[in-house]
Amino acid sequence: MIYLKEIVMTKKFYVPEARLNRAMNQFPERFASISEYAAAAGLDVAVVMGLLEPFFEDGSLYLELVNGETFLLTAPSGRPCRENLSDVPANLWERLRLIANPSEAYDSWKLMRGMERGGWSVRSIDAKESRLQGGVLQARVGSNIFPVVPYSERSSLVSPIGILAEAARADHRAIIITCALGELDEVSTEIRRYLLEGRGKRIYVLVLEAPSFNPILFSINDNAVLPKSISRSALEKEIVI
Repeated sequence: MIYLKEIVMTKKFYVPEARLNRAMNQFPERFASISEYAAAAGLDVAVVMGLLEPFFEDGSLYLELVNGETFLLTAPSGRPCRENLSDVPANLWERLRLIANPSEAYDSWKLMRGMERGGWSVRSIDAKESRLQGGVLQARVGSNIFPVVPYSERSSLVSPIGILAEAARADHRAIIITCALGELDEVSTEIRRYLLEGRGKRIYVLVLEAPSFNPILFSINDNAVLPKSISRSALEKEIVI
């Protein structure tokens, strides 16, 4: 008996404006909000909305308003694309939304943009790559890629089922913890205690405090587990994986 594979007929996604079409088809993972698409294409937001209107009407695209920002969801019906809809490449917002709810996705997007302004190379991860609770981003340090996790509260950081323990179980040799302005002392104290108790012998911890996101490195190799300020260019030599 011969089984025929079901073929879903989708339409090729094309926007009749070269710069916007290029952003959405060639570099989809770079963009999330309508304002970002407008800036990339050198167009007004209203013009971008007009160009995309047919795709909103047929269900190929969807808008999500979160905390005053308008995001473009490229797979409102999920993947694979439904029949007769345009097959739109997955953008940054879709990648974040596959792992998180709108509020959490917004926080990750905002963190990502803040780190980029601080000089970090950051990317969202595929849903299948997410091995840490709250970890939907990765940052490059030299030739290495490390998970980025926003600090939430003390218990989530150093408890037996917290972020650092979870990172160790997932065999991460280094992890990046980001924190808000004013939280650095609290985070540093908890990480130092965790390492001094011998629970993180094989892990490096980078702490980045907003808004500058300058790195503070912790490891069991430091005297008394003292944090040290370090330049991004020196991190690759310091962290031996």
